[in-house]
Amino acid sequence: MAKKVFVFLTFVVLILLAAMAFSKPEPWEHQTAVRQLALNVVSQEVSNAKLPDELVATGTDMAMNAAGSFLQSHMQVEDYLVLNVGFVSFHGQTLPITIGAFSKVFVLADEEDVRHIIR
Repeated sequence: MAKKVFVFLTFVVLILLAAMAFSKPEPWEHQTAVRQLALNVVSQEVSNAKLPDELVATGTDMAMNAAGSFLQSHMQVEDYLVLNVGFVSFHGQTLPITIGAFSKVFVLADEEDVRHIIR
């Protein structure tokens, strides 16, 4: 009986690993997830500043362009067998910021971390 359970669990684990290997998100999806988090932080910061609407729109666009170029030059996605991990190089450190598995990107940084990087 124990042997059948072991074989069944091994089979389930192999199917799960195969599903993970074939359902990794693309590298651009990692950048999109981080960019969305940055947009949320920038929107909060700009709304707290009590600026006119024209400046809010211009400032948000400029900040998102800066965030996009920062991610293009400082973010890399390492592809592993069953998942992929996005790293950001910042002030001489390379930190993991995203993990991709099952066609989803999970952002490891919270809004406070992004706020620290933006400032």
